[in-house]
Amino acid sequence: MAEALLGNLTIIWVAAIIVFIVIEIFTQGLTSIWFAGGALGGCITAMAGAGPLAQVIVFIIVSIILIIATRPFKKKMLDKKIQKTNVETVIGQIAFVEEAIKPGQSGRVRLDGKIWTAKAAGEEEIPAGQQVTVTDIQGVTLTVVKR
Repeated sequence: MAEALLGNLTIIWVAAIIVFIVIEIFTQGLTSIWFAGGALGGCITAMAGAGPLAQVIVFIIVSIILIIATRPFKKKMLDKKIQKTNVETVIGQIAFVEEAIKPGQSGRVRLDGKIWTAKAAGEEEIPAGQQVTVTDIQGVTLTVVKR
């Protein structure tokens, strides 16, 4: 009976290893690989004949050791900082409508000598030649309002 229980626990640990590895494959951000290593430790402990409490303790200890050991690597390689482009500085600036902006459609504005796609913040048409103020930017599209 005890051997059957240990066999079942080994299967559970193997299943846990597989689940954690599959999660890691889909997330690719060192989110669960530590637990796969911990589950491997639990599985080895189960195969050595230790009881369920010892297996869980080994799982926790190995997982914590792996988290601590790989934390510097994770910070250095995976937590890449977003590079700012200062694109937010266009908010509040004045642009000139080059191509009329109709409700629900985009037009073109000139800002600092560059042509941008723009949409109106409201539902009124903004004719060509009109001065506008940039209120938002999403991607390469400015949201503007009449001045």
